[in-house]
Amino acid sequence: MFDLIIKNGFIYDGSGGMPFKGDLGIINDKIEFIGNSVGLKSKKIIFADGKVESPGFINMLSLSIIHI
Repeated sequence: MFDLIIKNGFIYDGSGGMPFKGDLGIINDKIEFIGNSVGLKSKKIIFADGKVESPGFINMLSLSIIHI
């Protein structure tokens, strides 16, 4: 049982490739599933039809601080 499934969004996976249409399954604020969620159960479902799902942003500004 997922806490949240985000369905039918365009997923950018960070590889630089083209996005693909799919679903994200989330448990405890962590992505546990990427693919077609048909048959999976969830407490909440968000329909992202036509929207972009882009998980895993990294804040490069916070990683570039130089400590002297």
